[in-house]
Amino acid sequence: MTSRAVMAKRSPEKVDLWTAKIIADKPFRPATTAMANKAARAIWAMLTKKQEYRQPAF
Repeated sequence: MTSRAVMAKRSPEKVDLWTAKIIADKPFRPATTAMANKAARAIWAMLTKKQEYRQPAF
């Protein structure tokens, strides 16, 4: 998550809106924690539902 946060900080136009907003609104470490938490929740949901990852619809 740290490398993604660094990339988002350098080039916010290259990341999704949620990531860009979290990097802009929070200090660096809490932002990376939020990103890791979001990823963990997605992984947990996929494992418990026995489904493959689906790209979120925008």
